[in-house]
Amino acid sequence: MHAEFLGLPGVGKTTLRSDLVKNLKRIDEGVYLSFEDAFHSVSKLKMDRAFRLPLNLLPNSLSKRLCKKFVNRSLMQFDAQNEFIANSVDIIKAFISSTAFENMPEEDRKVMIASILELGSIWTSIGSLQTTGSLIIFEEGFVQKSFMFVNTELGSDIDYEHIKLYMKNIPFPELLIYINADIDTCYHRMLSRPGGLTSRLRNANSDIIRDFLNRLEQHVLYIVDYLSKNSHCELITVNNSGDYKETLGMLTEKIAKSVAKKI
Repeated sequence: MHAEFLGLPGVGKTTLRSDLVKNLKRIDEGVYLSFEDAFHSVSKLKMDRAFRLPLNLLPNSLSKRLCKKFVNRSLMQFDAQNEFIANSVDIIKAFISSTAFENMPEEDRKVMIASILELGSIWTSIGSLQTTGSLIIFEEGFVQKSFMFVNTELGSDIDYEHIKLYMKNIPFPELLIYINADIDTCYHRMLSRPGGLTSRLRNANSDIIRDFLNRLEQHVLYIVDYLSKNSHCELITVNNSGDYKETLGMLTEKIAKSVAKKI
């Protein structure tokens, strides 16, 4: 099974996923895996021999750190990327036909295409693992990637035609973790986080950023509605505006209960 997060930039997905995985592993380390754990496992089995040997010889913690260095460098992943492209051309077609792509600078286009291909190659690689009875937790999966269809231009319309085409062709997770918070909270967190603003918003002023967040919020509501009508994906929603420990505890409990029913 796969789980992934959905939420606005600055809502706290990265921090929550990191702490959530730690909490869930305390419950059952064999059931709950980060996508990094799953990719590491498949890499030890199937990555090119030159990479596979040190991954199997080194202590586990060092092996996992080294595995991150091998992302996008192995024949295993290139083969998986080619398989993803061959089987998922409509996903890429939906994006490059969209108004968001049309209005993007070339560098942003490259970043977005590269991120789709990297996710596709990792998803495909992990798909070869026997993970029955496990939950693999992604921070950003294909559902969250739909944010790339929302243009940063002030007041621009959301391209629902191509979003719908994209959603029709992506693989859905069995579990979608929707994290919400008010726009002001997300805005201030975005400005204060170590990585700063995303490349698309780096030179944007306050009005553009807030307008973008408001349109992303509309987009999220559309995506949640779409999934409720067109998939069997289970939605777990938590608000991350209040006490963080309470939010984390509530999310941990909800996911553990959901997974216990499925395995």
